[in-house]
Amino acid sequence: MLHKMKLNKDPFNRMKNGSKTIEFRLFDEKRQLIKIGDQIEFSKLPDLQEKLLVDVTELYREDTFENLFRKLYTDEEEIKRKTKAMYQIYSHEKEQQYGILGTEEYLPPAISFAHRLTRQLTKVRKDGTLPYLRPDGKSQVTVEFGEECWKVRLYFL
Repeated sequence: MLHKMKLNKDPFNRMKNGSKTIEFRLFDEKRQLIKIGDQIEFSKLPDLQEKLLVDVTELYREDTFENLFRKLYTDEEEIKRKTKAMYQIYSHEKEQQYGILGTEEYLPPAISFAHRLTRQLTKVRKDGTLPYLRPDGKSQVTVEFGEECWKVRLYFL
């Protein structure tokens, strides 16, 4: 099943580059329909023109944001920071009414690998390892799936 959600610019970009893999929402009527194996199409606010399609690989259910963050993270400061940030979006009343859902998403392997490669290109360009690289580095990844396992072929542009 395909679900559609809107995301602010920063979380959308972090999900796109692979640094954000779990989206936290109220467990309202719309989110109660989400199952592992479903897909979510995120649209980037404010104009909703850019979209990102991800697969749901895990669901985390708790009664409060804090309890869910405690289940997923060990750093107390991070738990407090994330909880505070969620209360800037959602009220305590809505949290009590619906509870919380964390959906773990995953990008298809080709996209995930391409993002990791471009991050590495940026790193080695900035630290001087490969000083000839320019800021417009790109990567293209093709993933071949075999019967027993998958093989990866990488192409760089």
